[in-house]
Amino acid sequence: MVGLSKEVIVISGCSGRTGTRVAHKFADPRFLVVGLDVLAPKISTTNFEFIACDITSEAQVAAAMQHIRKKYPEQIASIVHLASQFDKNQQNLQLYDEVVVQGAKHLMQAALSFKTEQFIFASSMHVFMPCEPGQKINEHWPVGPLWDFPRSQAKAEELLKSQHAHIPLVILRKGSTYDSLCHIMPLAHQIQRIYERSSTSFFFPGNLAHGAPCVHLDDVADAIWLAVQRRFGIPKETTMIVAEPETVSYGELQKVIGLLCYGEECKTWTIPKWVAKFAIRACDKIPFLPKTDIKEWMVDQADYNYSCDISLIQDKLGWAPKHTFRQTLPKMIAALKENELAWYRENNLTRSV
Repeated sequence: MVGLSKEVIVISGCSGRTGTRVAHKFADPRFLVVGLDVLAPKISTTNFEFIACDITSEAQVAAAMQHIRKKYPEQIASIVHLASQFDKNQQNLQLYDEVVVQGAKHLMQAALSFKTEQFIFASSMHVFMPCEPGQKINEHWPVGPLWDFPRSQAKAEELLKSQHAHIPLVILRKGSTYDSLCHIMPLAHQIQRIYERSSTSFFFPGNLAHGAPCVHLDDVADAIWLAVQRRFGIPKETTMIVAEPETVSYGELQKVIGLLCYGEECKTWTIPKWVAKFAIRACDKIPFLPKTDIKEWMVDQADYNYSCDISLIQDKLGWAPKHTFRQTLPKMIAALKENELAWYRENNLTRSV
């Protein structure tokens, strides 16, 4: 058994982009990092151990935690729950329940048998109700997720609040995470449409002044690092927003992406939602029409607007983003131009023309 001088950090979803960054953030001899996931991550730090674990299986979670109990002290500094699942077709609601809701339940139940000093759950800004331009969402803003993925996160939040008992719980509601290669699915598709000069790039079924906040993956890792370091000074149940305070609108994105790709703004016209949905159905059913990556549920989201106030996390953790989406967007487009094939592969895209 390892000595008590080292702090044990357990990360679920360690193979994901956020998980690998968090693991590397704790690449320090003071810590022992144990990662749980279905696939082994690309992590080379000497203080990291991987345990294959499907978070949807209560038995596998229990077995993984039993392994930790035998090898390490019963005291865990923090369990960082990042494991999640997103279905771009929004058709597998059972998967959301199994991974997001039940996965959180299984991990919390296992955590209760340890001397767990903290449980961090990575949620989303989208559990909030949208706001109007000019308004700022803070932690007291009404919760009202409008589509299935954040609904599952909101359910997981409530479950954890009801079951964390003696374990201090930190809920981090993140903006859309990105890095210099993009890795935001809707944005990657938007860039692709403009880059390939697709006819669909000129139309938008919503308010061009609306948008949603983002946050760099490295800044998320920093927030988690700070939450662990300051865990004894955080209230027993805390929710904090982790996002950039500036929201870039869809309309501005269209213009900037066009300028970065071709030196000219991408003109955009607003169309009714019923027209957009009709066009999507036509593309799906008529053989000679080009297929589109846009789904009908995305049309419904086009008018949602989110902008946030990050004063609480600044006060509690001293956290502020070191990156900005506005400054990173040119790097995304530069990476696309430099190696189109690699960029498409990174963002799970296939060239349509």
